[in-house]
Amino acid sequence: MKFDIFISYSRKDFDEVSSILEFLKTSIPGLTYWFDIDGIESGDEFEEKIISAIDNSAYVLFALSENSISSVWTKDEVMYAKNTDKKVIPLLLKGAEMKGWFLFKFGRVDCIDTTNSLQMEKLIQNLSSWLGKTGVSEAAVIPEQPTLPPRSSQPENADAPLCPCGSGKPFRECHGKTASAVPVKNLRVGDFYDDGEKKGVVFWVDDSGRYAKIISLDQAKLQWCTYAEEGNKVVTGALNEYDGMQNQQVISRIPGWQNKYPAFAWCAERGAGWYLPAAEELAGCIVGKHTLNLVNQTLNQRGGEIIKTSFWGTWFWSSTEAKKLNRAKYVISDYQVDFCDKTFDNYVRAVAMVDLGVTKAPEIKVNTPEVPEAKPEKPTQDNRMPGQRKWRIGDYYDVDGKRGVVFWVDETGEHGKIVSMREDCRQWCDKNEYAKRIATGAHDHSDGACNHDLICRTYAYFGSYPAIEWCRNLGEGWYLPAIEELKQLLLKDSVYFTVNASLVQNAGDPLSEKRTDSLYWSSTEADVLIYAMLFNMRDGKVVEYYKHEAHRIRAVSAF
Repeated sequence: MKFDIFISYSRKDFDEVSSILEFLKTSIPGLTYWFDIDGIESGDEFEEKIISAIDNSAYVLFALSENSISSVWTKDEVMYAKNTDKKVIPLLLKGAEMKGWFLFKFGRVDCIDTTNSLQMEKLIQNLSSWLGKTGVSEAAVIPEQPTLPPRSSQPENADAPLCPCGSGKPFRECHGKTASAVPVKNLRVGDFYDDGEKKGVVFWVDDSGRYAKIISLDQAKLQWCTYAEEGNKVVTGALNEYDGMQNQQVISRIPGWQNKYPAFAWCAERGAGWYLPAAEELAGCIVGKHTLNLVNQTLNQRGGEIIKTSFWGTWFWSSTEAKKLNRAKYVISDYQVDFCDKTFDNYVRAVAMVDLGVTKAPEIKVNTPEVPEAKPEKPTQDNRMPGQRKWRIGDYYDVDGKRGVVFWVDETGEHGKIVSMREDCRQWCDKNEYAKRIATGAHDHSDGACNHDLICRTYAYFGSYPAIEWCRNLGEGWYLPAIEELKQLLLKDSVYFTVNASLVQNAGDPLSEKRTDSLYWSSTEADVLIYAMLFNMRDGKVVEYYKHEAHRIRAVSAF
């Protein structure tokens, strides 16, 4: 029989672990598990039964406590699971801490604190995703019947957000107090904005140069809604993913909303025009590393609270309600959008749209006779279609013998990055090099070429780094991508599917399918010298693992 989870624990912790198991069974419909009080019958060979259960389980949950750390049986179970490449998830029981042999073997594994509701929610979400289950009991699902008319989840015109003045009209038709507009030309992302009424850091500027969005200098840690409001199972209809002002207005129509929706109330208290940003709106500020760095630099200079990041990210509320009951969407800094229970205490930043009072100078058109463009008899040298001036994501690139598919382009469209047509499976470094515990210093998260050159310059015996060597052998300019470059290629569906289609169409190796257990090596070394960073195709997350393990590799090159 196959099981979703195997639970390794000490019998002395039976009551606490049983309670956790009941919570998992209630939260994840159809969860199958192996728990030794049910799994071992008298007369069965104890060890054989344990081994068979672990072999037939997808994941191993280790209930970590003083009792289980000192138990020979649990140690054997966990070590067998590790040696057979099973994913071990440690659950810290009340008062427990990671130490001893478990700390030595699993020091970098993400632990779940069972006394923390936020972390338990994370466990439910991860297990549900990995196992392909819903994560919500069918009995708990109530048909969504909004108490207010739902808004469109996306504005008809993304360039026409609502005016913060509350008129309900697009910002360009009614942009509030234009007298307070600041005539500042060439305002850019990362600039400090202060018109006497609003202060913040610019994280978005529209194409005309007139309208910008700023994020507040301060932040708070609050609930999306209170426990009492969540208990009423209110579906607000604040579903817009792009315009937080729309969501703010939906919430503000609810009687007593200031007391029921703390995150929204805090943003409104900043003053007229401030609101809790929508999911994609917020992601535009804190997910992109370049934008986040610029914003944080200015926040630090101006005495604001920087937007914190960590290996697992920091959670920020958006104003976008999820379609699952009692959930709303949050954004993980430097990572992605997800959803969780509305009563969790997540960070809150306010956003406001401002009218800069200036626009870019209009283009001057000169009437000149049209001359028919000469069509070449053969394709152009750089493989673009005749007359095409810019490269686009998904274009097949074949220039001077270098072949690949474009996965990133700059603003001009003339320069970008391509991914190789082929891929392989190699070690980051071989076992001999791994045993030396060498820290290469290849720590750049965004520039794989820098990591590549560092290793090539420093280590004469190049065969010790098979992944780097494979990329180098493709020719000049090819390198193993840094972790952020891998995320540019693999994380965003619009890029991943476009590039993959072009690879297949041009007889290349397709990228590994999403939601699989495939891992891609990056050239970014982890802080712990025996690890380097990989991209996990199953959940789109960054993981750190032993350098001597063989995983998929793909080369990239700039043009």
